[in-house]
Amino acid sequence: MSVYDKADPRLFEKAIHSIYSNTLLPDEVLVILDGPVNENLQVTIKNLKEKYKFESLALDKNLGLAKALNQGLSKINTDYVVRADSDDINLSHRFETLSHLMSENYDLFGSYIEEFDDRHRKRIKKVPITKDSIKKYICFRNPFNHMTICFKTKLVKEAGGYPIVDLKEDYALWIKLLGKQLKVKNINKVLVEVFAGEEMYLRRRGFKSIKSEFKIQKLLLENNLSNYSKSIIILTIRSFILLMPAKFIKLIYSYFLR
Repeated sequence: MSVYDKADPRLFEKAIHSIYSNTLLPDEVLVILDGPVNENLQVTIKNLKEKYKFESLALDKNLGLAKALNQGLSKINTDYVVRADSDDINLSHRFETLSHLMSENYDLFGSYIEEFDDRHRKRIKKVPITKDSIKKYICFRNPFNHMTICFKTKLVKEAGGYPIVDLKEDYALWIKLLGKQLKVKNINKVLVEVFAGEEMYLRRRGFKSIKSEFKIQKLLLENNLSNYSKSIIILTIRSFILLMPAKFIKLIYSYFLR
């Protein structure tokens, strides 16, 4: 789990509690502090560490999610990594459910999520289930919900960790991994509840996101997961959407992409 200065201490506390409320507990929990954090968050982390005894890694400056997670990966020795976000709720059976796929030797797998906003409106975000459907879907959209993911540590380290693609570091990593012959899957049930506030849609718009989208299409081509005509069409459509006002992007994501 990576946490940074702007994280909500209350949501972070709920996220940590949800990890330790699971029916199967992780062997270890590592929280990466991506640069200095505010005093309220410092106090919350200190109190939670005293209660749960998890490990933390404090970075000298904010590096961004990809680099922060890569720093954390360098400290991990377990066979599998389960990702968790600092403002999401892990359902009580999440880790036990994931452990069944670990025992079946899956390389990369995730699940559905249920999103809720400030008004407590909820929507389920589904993702493709089978390997074939995941590989077809990846040309158009990210086929995994990052906060639900579990992967073999060795595979991601061998791939060089998370690529530096702003806001799409996880999408870029799945592209690199799916270019190989791996055993992948999504579980067709909700295992994580996700807070999807207004700022999430604000982050996704603008020229910075278009630049990241260009890198995604380049990676898809390099890994033989798309073709030039398809990539040009998708890049054009997404660029148009990413230049829209945030309220329209929210509408598209909420009602057409769920």
